Amino acid sequence: MRTEKTSSAGIIDRLVVIGGGPVGSIFAAFLTRLRKSVFLVDVREEVVRAVRESGLAVEGIQGAFNVRLSGASASLAEARAFCPDIIAVAVKSFQLDALLDRLPEVYEPGKKILLLQNGVGNEERVADRFGRDSVVRAVINYAARLDVPGAVRLTFFNPPNAVGVLSPENEPLAREVAALLTAAGLETVFTTEIKKQEWVKTILSAGLMPVCAVTGLNMREAFEVPETRALCERILRESIQVVERLGYGLGPDFFEKCLGYLSRAGDHNPSSSVDLERGTPVEYVFQPLIVEGKKLGVPTPCLESLTLVIRALEKRRRPRV
Repeated sequence: MRTEKTSSAGIIDRLVVIGGGPVGSIFAAFLTRLRKSVFLVDVREEVVRAVRESGLAVEGIQGAFNVRLSGASASLAEARAFCPDIIAVAVKSFQLDALLDRLPEVYEPGKKILLLQNGVGNEERVADRFGRDSVVRAVINYAARLDVPGAVRLTFFNPPNAVGVLSPENEPLAREVAALLTAAGLETVFTTEIKKQEWVKTILSAGLMPVCAVTGLNMREAFEVPETRALCERILRESIQVVERLGYGLGPDFFEKCLGYLSRAGDHNPSSSVDLERGTPVEYVFQPLIVEGKKLGVPTPCLESLTLVIRALEKRRRPRV
């Protein structure tokens, strides 16, 4: 993979961030601290109200600070009036299609859409609607949690993040996104192999997310307990086989790199665990590994079994209407 550190070219000054969850909130707060104008859109009125009244408070591994965003609303139309240079999307993957139906409320031809989501192939879904030259893709390697509306805690960051493009014309913009995030304290590189990085992040997510969701352990605990550590390693090996069969060379030491990455996750509860606890829909970002494994004849029994258990738990814990 060719990755490059970059310096800002001065294209981006005003940003709309759609999705005030952990990833979107950290992105919005760190770029606001860099003196960029950021407008946050979130469907949760309590989040919008907290950000409007008190700003966005950040705590965690990179210290504590509070920023005042340029605006916050549940309305995409209000975001359009903000006249953003770029629209950053930080909703969950399963929410993307519904958002794309409404995105013309804020999107205008010529604007660029920056995806900050987990998952594989989301950029293609955007490109199908708005063209390949409309989208820039980021793979995020930080994690956070929302303690209360308007307050986010950065729990771990395994640098760097990566940014790439579908259309070469967007390379300058992608390089600036990487430069801005790096300047803000979230080291990010431009890559020519963004699809590979999506699969790498999916493997890493598969390693511990389902184990934590089923056991209730946080990522550090799941990695330290011998039995769950062994399960994590089996899932990693299954997942690596799938991605290598897809044609992505990961290298002979990739398994050890995965273990190093996951060992630094700390006392973080992944989103699958949080969703089960709250009764909100689980984002199965590791599902593509199972799907592609079936197509290729590469079995993923550990990952598939845990996924079935999570689906059963999700049905049991989902609030009844």
